[in-house]
Amino acid sequence: MRLMTFALLGIAIAIAAGPVHAEDVWIDVEQPHADAIESGPVPLIEVRGRAGTVGRGALDLVIVLDASKSTRNSSGADLNSDGHVGGYGFRYRRGLGSFLRNPFGSSDPADSILFAELEAVRRLAAKLDPDRIRLGVVSFADSAIIHSSIGSPSGQLLTSLKFIGRETPTGRTNMAKAIRVAADALGGAPHPRGGRRDRAIVLLSDGVPTAPPPQLRAAVQAVQAALEIAERGIRIYTVGLSIPEADSGTLKEIAHVGHGAYASIDEPATIVDALPNLDLQGIAAVEVQNATTGALARATHVWRDGSFGAFVRLTPGPNELVFRARGPSGALTEMTRTVHYEHRIPQNDADRERANRRLEFMKELMRERTVRMAVEREMEQARERKKLERDIKVEVDE
Repeated sequence: MRLMTFALLGIAIAIAAGPVHAEDVWIDVEQPHADAIESGPVPLIEVRGRAGTVGRGALDLVIVLDASKSTRNSSGADLNSDGHVGGYGFRYRRGLGSFLRNPFGSSDPADSILFAELEAVRRLAAKLDPDRIRLGVVSFADSAIIHSSIGSPSGQLLTSLKFIGRETPTGRTNMAKAIRVAADALGGAPHPRGGRRDRAIVLLSDGVPTAPPPQLRAAVQAVQAALEIAERGIRIYTVGLSIPEADSGTLKEIAHVGHGAYASIDEPATIVDALPNLDLQGIAAVEVQNATTGALARATHVWRDGSFGAFVRLTPGPNELVFRARGPSGALTEMTRTVHYEHRIPQNDADRERANRRLEFMKELMRERTVRMAVEREMEQARERKKLERDIKVEVDE
C-alpha cells in the first residue's frame, strides 16, 4: 500500500554551513531594547524579533522550475477555477466537439503541472519579506534560463512567470544545467549592505534528468553539479511532483550531496499551497512571557522567515520579559529583556487623544493578528483534512 506524502511543509531551508543540529536554536529581540522605558495610560507593548535553527543572515533563494514537455500534463486540479479540470485526451473534454477542434492539445493549459509551479511561486513571492529574502526564478528543460534575477522588483518577477508559461516545451530534462545556472544567478547577485547573505536553491521537477543523453549520464552530471555548488556554500532542495518512488533516486541524491532535503508530493497541484509555506528558518514555536506577572504574551505569531511578534501587558515598575524559541527537535533557547513601565494619567485633552489613538491602534493590530492566525490555522487544518481524505481514498482503492 502506498500512501500520499506531503513532506514539503517539514523542510527547513537549512542554509548555515555544515549540518544543522537541534541545539543551534537562536533568538534575537528587535523590540523592546534592553532596559527600555515605557510610560502612559496603556500598559501594553508590542514585541518583535527573529528566531531560527539556521543562519542569521538574510537569504537569497532561487526557485528552479521544470518546464519540460511533461509539465504540460494535467495537475489533477482546476487551478483557474473555471469548473473544468484540463488535460490531454478525450476524458478531459467537455464534449466531442471540443476534442475534435483540438485533439492533440490540452483542454485547459492553465490546469497543468507547470501552471501549478508558476502559481506556487506567485504565492511565495507575495508572502516573503523582500528586505530579508530576495527571490530569483530559473526554468529548465533541455537548457536553463534565468527569468528573474535575485532582487528583481516583484512586478518584474511576476511578469517573467508569464513568459515561462508561453515557452515551447521540449521533452528533455537537463537538471545539471538548471543547477549550475541557478548557482550562477546566486553568485552574480549584488551584495547590498547589511552583512552576509545565505544562499539556497529549491528545484521542482516531475521527472528524472534525461539530458545530456543517455539518462545515466544525465543523472551523474546532475549530482556532480550539486556537489560543485555545495562547495560554494549553496544548499539545494528538491521536490518531486508525482514522481514514483522508484524514479526519485536522482532528486534524493542531489539533495543529499547538496546538504538539503528531498520532498515528495503525489498530487502536483498541492505545490500551490506547499511552496508558499516553506519553513525558511526551522523554528517550531516562540513563546513570550512577562516573568514579573507570570502572564504569557497575547497574539504571538511566527512567520515563515522566523520573524515573530506578540503583545505583552506590563505592570508598574520593572518587567522581566522572557523570550523562548523551540526548534523542531525540542531544543530550547531563551533570552530576557527588562522593560520599565510608569503608569501615567493624561494631563490634558491632547494627551488623552494621543492615548486613545494608541489604544485603538494596538487593539486593531491585535485583532488583525488574531484573525490572521485563525485563518492560517483553518487553512492548515483544511490541508490536513484533505490529505487524510486522499490517504483514505488510496487505501480504499488499493
